[in-house]
Amino acid sequence: MSDLASKYGPYALILGGTAGIGAGFSAALARAGVSPLVVARAADAPGEFAQRLAAETGCDARGFALDLADDDAIAEVAELTAELDVGLVVYVAAVSLVGPFESHSAEAKRRALSVNCRGPLETCDVFLPRLRARGRGGLILMSSASGHQGTGWVSTYAATKAFNTVLAEGLWWEYREQGVDVLAVEAGRTETPTYRGQRPRDTATWIAPIQSADAVASEALAALGRVPSHLTGTRGRWSTRLMRTLLPRRTLVALYGSSTRAMFEPE
Repeated sequence: MSDLASKYGPYALILGGTAGIGAGFSAALARAGVSPLVVARAADAPGEFAQRLAAETGCDARGFALDLADDDAIAEVAELTAELDVGLVVYVAAVSLVGPFESHSAEAKRRALSVNCRGPLETCDVFLPRLRARGRGGLILMSSASGHQGTGWVSTYAATKAFNTVLAEGLWWEYREQGVDVLAVEAGRTETPTYRGQRPRDTATWIAPIQSADAVASEALAALGRVPSHLTGTRGRWSTRLMRTLLPRRTLVALYGSSTRAMFEPE
């Protein structure tokens, strides 16, 4: 039995687990002997994804088709998993709004708040007591390097990710003596279908190379239980720390905004 299976098994709940980083978590956990319970929209075919994982690894992977923007989605997840011994919860789902602030409707911003902030908060509210009661477990909230400061052209998205980092760090302190590991994972640019669908230009590679989704998931699982938050990618981690130490916040905000606009602004 792997360390992950012995500490966090037998089941892991992955919210947003069929593509990109979420799929990376689901596959890594399945290979480690932890059966993933994958939640995603019906369009992302969570049932089919879970069946493939089960066939490949022999795990008891299961898929649940839910839209995490719905008000009752997390309550439904809790009900669907009530009889299963969930030892690890990973919230990956996110709405990414790229472009000038006024280019996105109020409805789109509300959906981003619902999926990116309300969803993680309600997930913590429902599942942390379950993990505490079983005496061991883990919870990961996916954040972003863009959430460490204001980042123009992804202003709403960055703000929601700041919420996740601060929430997870506070909960890390609250639950660390109760057997529950909590971690915020700040990912930089990652090769995912969502990222490529936004048609970015590969600029600012001097800050950090683009990571694979599998590498982000692997780093996150290795960091769980060690630190309250983790910025993925060795090169990106050190260059970001250096900039945050040396640059005034105004300069840092301007630098991140300029590089993000250069990455996504239409030619």
